[in-house]
Amino acid sequence: GAALATKGNALFLPFVVGVWFWYVIYRRVRSSQTGELIVERRAIMALCAFPFIGLAVAALLWPYLMQNFPDHLLLHWDYIRERGATGPDHWQLAAVGKVLSMTPPVMLVLMGCGLACIAYRSGRGRAVSNLDALLLLWLTVPVLRVSVPRAHDFDGIRHWIEFVVPAAIIASIGATWLGKAVARRIPQPRRSLAAGVAILLIHLPALYWNARLHPYQICYYNFLVGGLGGAQERMIDQSTDYWGSSYRQGCAWLNENAEADAGLVVGMGEHIVRYTAEAWLRPDIVLISTDGMLKDEALAESAKHDGPVYLMYITRWRHYNMLTRSVEARRKPPLHQIVVDGGVILKIYRLDAELTKR
Repeated sequence: GAALATKGNALFLPFVVGVWFWYVIYRRVRSSQTGELIVERRAIMALCAFPFIGLAVAALLWPYLMQNFPDHLLLHWDYIRERGATGPDHWQLAAVGKVLSMTPPVMLVLMGCGLACIAYRSGRGRAVSNLDALLLLWLTVPVLRVSVPRAHDFDGIRHWIEFVVPAAIIASIGATWLGKAVARRIPQPRRSLAAGVAILLIHLPALYWNARLHPYQICYYNFLVGGLGGAQERMIDQSTDYWGSSYRQGCAWLNENAEADAGLVVGMGEHIVRYTAEAWLRPDIVLISTDGMLKDEALAESAKHDGPVYLMYITRWRHYNMLTRSVEARRKPPLHQIVVDGGVILKIYRLDAELTKR
C-alpha cells in the first residue's frame, strides 16, 4: 500500500510476490511424502487479503484518491495507463540495452557470477531455492514489464529502478563466490588485507564516476557504449540530463554573461525554469513563454522583447519544440554548452537573424 501510494510500479508486485508464493507452495507439495498441500491457512488468507489491504493503505496515505471517489482513482489509473501503456505494438529490447550500458561494468561481472552461482546450485535436478526464486522474479519482472508490447519506457531505468535491489543482491552472491574461490589461494594471514583491497577496488569505479559526473550522475553510461558521448552518437533515448537539473547551471551562466534586461526562451521543459526563475535567474532577465508555439509564433513572441534574446535547452531531442528543432538543424556552435563525459547536455544560443532565418 505504501509503495502503491508512491508509484504505480507496485501494481506489478503480485507478479513477483504472488508467483513466488505459489512457487513455495509447489516446492512444499513436491517435498511432501504424501504429495499433499502443506500450507498454513493464514498464509492463504493473507494472500487473498493482500490486494485489498494494499489499496486501503494507499488510500489512507494518499487522501486525494478518496476525494470525489471514484473519479480521482479512475483519473490516476488513466494517467498510469497513458504514461506506461502507449508504446509500440511489439516486444522491445531497449531495457536490456539499458541494463548493459547503464550498469557499472564491475557490477555486470559480479551479477553474471551471481547468476552462474544460482544456476549451479539449482542444477543437477535440484529445484531453485525459495530465496533464489524470489531474486530471479524480482530481477526479471521489472525488465519484462517495460519490454512487452505497448509498454512505454523513458528516462533511463528510473521507472523500473526496483530492479537495482535484486541486481545488487545477486552481484553480492557473485562477489562472495569469487571471494571464497580466491581466498583458497591466499595464505591465511593475508586474507583480511586481500579482502579489504578487493572491497576497495570494487567500489572505486563507483566513487570515481560519482565524483566525475556530479551533479549529473543520471548521465552515466559505461564504456560499452563509450560513455555519455557514445550514447548520444548512437541516439540512445534520453541520453542526457533528462530531468533538466543543468538549467540551474545554465541560468548561472546567463546571470554572469547576459546583457541587462535580456530575454530568455527555454526550448524544452520551460516549466522547470518558470518555477525556479525567482531563485535562479537575475531579476532583470525576462522569461518569454513559447510553450506549444510553432517556430514562427515563437519567433514573433520573442521579437516583442526589446533587447537580446537567448535560447536555452537541455538536449532531450525527442521533446524539442519547433524553434529548437530549427536551431539544431542550423548546426551552429552554441554560445555556451555544458559537456559531461563527452556528451552535451545543455546548449545556450543567442537568437539572431542568421540563426532564425527560414
